[in-house]
Amino acid sequence: MVYKKNNNRFRVLIVENNAVFRRGLEQLLNHEHDIIVYGYADSTLKALQLIEQTRPDLVIADISLKDGSGIKLIREIRRACPEIPVLVLSMHDESVYAKLALQAGATGYMSTQQSPETIIEVVHKILHGDTEIDELLTDHFSSLTTPLDH
Repeated sequence: MVYKKNNNRFRVLIVENNAVFRRGLEQLLNHEHDIIVYGYADSTLKALQLIEQTRPDLVIADISLKDGSGIKLIREIRRACPEIPVLVLSMHDESVYAKLALQAGATGYMSTQQSPETIIEVVHKILHGDTEIDELLTDHFSSLTTPLDH
């Protein structure tokens, strides 16, 4: 499935409490001709408000947020807007975080240690309906295909 576009560009919401990383990711994504960063949030509360108002085509979120856990945010997005894919992009590359994110309903999980080109490739794949998990974590999570019912 290809997600809806606005003015021929996919709308992305970034949820990240590290302003430097968030701005870098925003610049990286905005250089793509078919992607526009439609907004950003540094907390679960602000993210949920923006998602309700803007209905982005993709949410890119961190595990650690200003007011709590990205896992909680993923669950809330799944409840309110199950059609919106969520890519977790986190400095935590430990398998436990990836497992929790995927079980909560994340579409994919990547480490921030990946190259900018790889991040862009994965974002495009998800926007075009593919599920992608960081190659470093794939071996650990081949059996995780269904979200938790929480």
